[in-house]
Amino acid sequence: YLKQNGRQLGDVGQDVIAVGDNMYVCLNGSNYVAKLNGYGIEQGRVSFTSYANLGAVRYAVEKDGYLYVSSYGGYVSKIDAKTMTYVDSVKVGNNPEQVVVSDGKVYCINGGWGYDNRLSIIDLNTSKAENVETVYNGERVLTYNGRVFIQGYGAAYPDYDYQIGEYDVKTKSYTRLATATNAVVGNDKIYLANSETDWTTYATSVTFSYYDLKSNKLVASSFLTDAPEELASSSVYGMSVNPYTGDIYVLTSSYTSNGWIYHFDKNGRFVKKLSSFGISPRKIVFLK
Repeated sequence: YLKQNGRQLGDVGQDVIAVGDNMYVCLNGSNYVAKLNGYGIEQGRVSFTSYANLGAVRYAVEKDGYLYVSSYGGYVSKIDAKTMTYVDSVKVGNNPEQVVVSDGKVYCINGGWGYDNRLSIIDLNTSKAENVETVYNGERVLTYNGRVFIQGYGAAYPDYDYQIGEYDVKTKSYTRLATATNAVVGNDKIYLANSETDWTTYATSVTFSYYDLKSNKLVASSFLTDAPEELASSSVYGMSVNPYTGDIYVLTSSYTSNGWIYHFDKNGRFVKKLSSFGISPRKIVFLK
């Protein structure tokens, strides 16, 4: 971005999504959403500072030419993805985090800094939101063939119990499935990483597993067949799956220096390791 635009992108990159050959980046500190082309050249932006009640930008999802963006004032806002202009907002819960779209609805999980346990469901036809109780301190929402899954801390600090579960869209009920600090959907699976650090010794241990979305079974064995040994004691900060190839990426952080990206093929075979060229890599997106 710096090379292509002659200036820094902004403060605290919170989220990035790929839509066709464009990228949309949420800047939490600078509080705007920027549209970039595939070369990183900015095509436009919309600032949330002009709307005092919206709060700081968090996550985004795109559907039918519009972005739906969560922000810490407790809103999900609709943005025209072509013109990067603000359309309107819907009130949801406290400190909303990740948003996804499934079957004509936007699903937004509310973290509440540990004290909200609601999933907000926005009907795209009516722009009305419904709140249902799921997991406390939720962080991520995942979708698969109309199904909705939630990953979160499970409680306020320091009592995290790190969980992922399914919200049944028919019965409007939540069922815990597994323990995980990170989760991503790909290849008909939910890939799970449970990365926990003992802050008295600073020792980190990681276990990998997956939930088979076809058989609806949790598989305790790792989805990685020949991971480098050091990955077992690294802090997993994020995971991504290439939707075009099925390749898996595990992103790690030391919180003080450049992180590492571990690349595996869709069968979990190790391909290579490379630097993230920045602290705490969270996500990788893939352009067509």
